[in-house]
Amino acid sequence: TLVEDGAEARECIAVLNIYFFDAKRFRCIEDLSRVHPPLNTAHFGRALMDRSGSPVMIAVLYRYLAEHLGVQLEIVDFHPLRFLRWNDNGRSRFVDIARNGAILSSDEIIEWLQSKAETVPASTFEVSPFELVVSDYIADLKVAIRASNDFEKLLFLQNALVSYQPSNIHLLAERAALSKRLGQFKNALNDLKRYFTFIDKAKAAQELLDLHDDLVRLNNKI
Repeated sequence: TLVEDGAEARECIAVLNIYFFDAKRFRCIEDLSRVHPPLNTAHFGRALMDRSGSPVMIAVLYRYLAEHLGVQLEIVDFHPLRFLRWNDNGRSRFVDIARNGAILSSDEIIEWLQSKAETVPASTFEVSPFELVVSDYIADLKVAIRASNDFEKLLFLQNALVSYQPSNIHLLAERAALSKRLGQFKNALNDLKRYFTFIDKAKAAQELLDLHDDLVRLNNKI
């Protein structure tokens, strides 16, 4: 075994960091747009082979191994995802997977929050629900596949995102644009109609207004 029975969580995490980041050399890639081919960072098989992947993938793998050492880690709600949390006798402790599993001190947490003051959401450091983790993973896949212009795969992923985040109306507008590219004009127009039931057209982006007009024209020709 890697750790002795009864070892504290901090000791287990220290051993896991040595194994995961030092010995096996896993690394977290935060900027997926710089990886070629980008799909490698969002595919679990490739991540295991290349020992690298997107933050959400590395977090899931790291959390899985931690559980086998008896440490229950929770994925924390932050975009981009990079923190894991455990309960240390009633006190929350945080692991930063982007820094090779470093355990954040109170001063580091405060400093980090101050550096991100304008972009940190209110839910930061709260447990991220499974649906959000899956959504983050799908979003990573979208970034990876977008460069290939495989619109059928992108639409499949967009459908999955909509199912996990049905209240996110902006996903409908994105799906409408994808559906149009694939010639699914009726579906695209239906998505935009749903979108405009929530968004005032006077405040909508011009590109969406143009898309709506194009879809109305295309559907009238059918």
